[in-house]
Amino acid sequence: MARSFGRLVIKALKEVDKAARQAVIDAGKKALERRVQARDKLCKRYIDSVVE
Repeated sequence: MARSFGRLVIKALKEVDKAARQAVIDAGKKALERRVQARDKLCKRYIDSVVE
């Protein structure tokens, strides 16, 4: 009984770890996307100011 409980705990911890890693990856992707969008917006503003 104790062994199966221990296995369940280990399995649950692995799932939590996996979810935490995925959350960090997703947050990193969102941050990167925001930086790319900000850079594109800045480039567009610069180009527009040069064209005028």
